[in-house]
Amino acid sequence: MPSQHAVVRLVSEPLVARPGCRLSGVKIGQDNTKVAIAAYADDVTVFLTSPVDSQKLHDILSTYEAASGAKVNRQKSKALALGHWDGSSLISNIPYSQTVKILGFKFTNKVNVAANMSWSIVLSRVRSASRETYYRDLNLAMRIKFVHVFLLARIWYVAQVFPPPADHIRQINTSIAWFIWRGDIFRVPLSTLQRGRSGGGWDLIHVWSKCRALFLIRLYVQSGFDDSFTASLLRKWDIQPGSANPTFYARIPAIMGYLRSFIADDAYIPMRGVTEGDKSYKKRLYPTLKQLSNNVAPPQEMRIVKKWPTINWKAVWRNLVETPSR
Repeated sequence: MPSQHAVVRLVSEPLVARPGCRLSGVKIGQDNTKVAIAAYADDVTVFLTSPVDSQKLHDILSTYEAASGAKVNRQKSKALALGHWDGSSLISNIPYSQTVKILGFKFTNKVNVAANMSWSIVLSRVRSASRETYYRDLNLAMRIKFVHVFLLARIWYVAQVFPPPADHIRQINTSIAWFIWRGDIFRVPLSTLQRGRSGGGWDLIHVWSKCRALFLIRLYVQSGFDDSFTASLLRKWDIQPGSANPTFYARIPAIMGYLRSFIADDAYIPMRGVTEGDKSYKKRLYPTLKQLSNNVAPPQEMRIVKKWPTINWKAVWRNLVETPSR
């Protein structure tokens, strides 16, 4: 008995292959590689660049329906007009929409709007998950582990595509503090929990730095493929990852905030070592960006350290970490 995935692939393969041959598609990269269709399981996205392509797509869908007996669900399908595309004429009776959802991301005709929409969805999920687990009997260590393993796992996927808006990061941090402390009067700031174990903290993830690190890694990987859209875009704006003389920030249009974010962070990342592997280089990005964030807004010195400044607190924290617990 074939698996469901195999059945979907067998049925959709003729539909996916034909538009790739007949449609103009989008040209990307130095060699103008054509991309006319992108498919993942039953999620199919088609790129049209001229009115002629609209008629071609209509003919392709009609032929496929007649040959296979399957029907394209036009009520669930959406069209998104970008640039100067005329949205007054329907594409194979598929209605136009202001937004489309592709592989979990909300897309519009403006990148910054799409980023805000996608992060608003993530924020809503983080808040919902924190409310569902709020009243469980968990100690501080368990709550921090829940934040790491479950709560924040919801945002890393989006962080690799859209840099998070500052307001959404603030609201995510507020949700984390609300969940960890459960309204307690005596609490410490997140900046204290984000300290390392050797510094009296709990190694709580610094959300803003982790998001920036994931985004940088994604762009580094994509820019390594000469025929990728990312590499083509970086070349257009003369952005060279790891350059000692980065592109002037203000040259990039404000609407392309993700490129501005990339330039701002990349300028402070040390060059990759000749013998440094991928894994060690990726691991280095997060602490580097976290240190940069702390330089901009240094964490407050803990009150207990202020009260007894002569005590060797590093030794105290080390003893606390190394002391076995039952």
